Amino acid sequence: MAVRRFRSRLVGGTATTLGEVHIRPIMGGYGYTWLRGRNAISTGVLAGYAFSSMSLADNTAAAYQSRVGVGITDADASNTFVVRPEIDFWHDINHLFGLNVNIGYMIARPDVTITTTTGIDKRTARADQFQVRVGVVYSIF
Repeated sequence: MAVRRFRSRLVGGTATTLGEVHIRPIMGGYGYTWLRGRNAISTGVLAGYAFSSMSLADNTAAAYQSRVGVGITDADASNTFVVRPEIDFWHDINHLFGLNVNIGYMIARPDVTITTTTGIDKRTARADQFQVRVGVVYSIF
């Protein structure tokens, strides 16, 4: 699950933390692996559909009320398509241990909708995320 916090929304001329968008993707994809001795390098692209939700920060409703004079009635993020290109490096340290490094960039652009007492504010959010994973693996076989 990816969580993206938004801080750049202007409310009454002042930057205010809006809240968090939660991205829960279901993905599949294609990749290719090159083997060189004890090393394996893989590249791949994953794509799929993400279920998104929005939660407002604690002070967002108060900021809208005090600075603009409107109340917030709802906040939502639309479901969206996601794409994640990645590269993966695997090194066999010995016959029992391995080192794995994975680098990827998930692209997600849900529509964030804020419903107030005076109308609807809908904008596309850039919920992209750079991901790095490093791990040591122990083989039981």
